[in-house]
Amino acid sequence: DSTSYKTFTFNWTPQVESTTKYEGTKIVFEFTDGTTFETEGFDLTVTNEPIFHFVSSMPTSKWYEPSDYTTPVSFGKTNTADKKTFYVYNWGAAPLTVKSIVAPEGFTATPAGEFTVVAFDETDMSAAAQAVEITFSATQAGTYKGDMVITYLDGTGTEKTFTLALGGTKLDPTKFYANFGTE
Repeated sequence: DSTSYKTFTFNWTPQVESTTKYEGTKIVFEFTDGTTFETEGFDLTVTNEPIFHFVSSMPTSKWYEPSDYTTPVSFGKTNTADKKTFYVYNWGAAPLTVKSIVAPEGFTATPAGEFTVVAFDETDMSAAAQAVEITFSATQAGTYKGDMVITYLDGTGTEKTFTLALGGTKLDPTKFYANFGTE
């Protein structure tokens, strides 16, 4: 008795008005010769909600949900308005509403006001992203640190927050500094 294998793929994109759980779901394959194959029953949850992520680079695979960037952002020592770019990314099936981005003293975040990030689309993964530019904007010399807070709405419309520590030392902007390999 010989066994042969055939590998194939299929795509299925269910759409629901709101997150729905289907208990005892089975997948049934029916072949042209009348043979059928049925999986064991399982619970399937189809979501229709935004999924917030804050990332330092664009996701490159539709198969791996990104992890949030949580490492404190350090601008080091500088006398210029240095900038760093991050992304608010929506891994979910519904639009994501960001209510505000509030940066601590000495920093600005753009955009700061309300914006919407479209739902994840595996054919154009960059569409589900909004660039966020963080600028070390202090004009007076000193050490600055604090939390940037992003407020967004979850799938139920409840406000949630994401917090990221920012820090840096602003050197006297009227002076020229040379770096000889050390800070």
